[in-house]
Amino acid sequence: MSKILYVGGNYKTIPQLSGTEFKVEYVQNGIIAINAVQSEDFDAVILEDQLPLMSVGRLTDELISRDNSVPVISIIRSEERKNKFLNNFGHGIFGWFEPKKHSAEELITLLNIAREYHKF
Repeated sequence: MSKILYVGGNYKTIPQLSGTEFKVEYVQNGIIAINAVQSEDFDAVILEDQLPLMSVGRLTDELISRDNSVPVISIIRSEERKNKFLNNFGHGIFGWFEPKKHSAEELITLLNIAREYHKF
């Protein structure tokens, strides 16, 4: 079973992962996420497009500086986030998922690739 950390300000489910081999743990903000990554092993971290306390770019920097083997994936729910997203590749973002455009299979494929990257 793969373990995924999901970071979001307002808890939103990822229905595409329901009933799959991925166990999703939720934390509310980046500070809690940093502590979780330092104390547990995750195959990937998924970040919501809006986070309390710090930006997605800053959190990505913090997570990668602590463990660059854990892929960081961004959920893009808004046009505003989509317009800012390309800047996050400079921070080391691994990939993205748009719930309105991508299928469950596409998310699962991305997470399987992330898991293999993490194991590498």
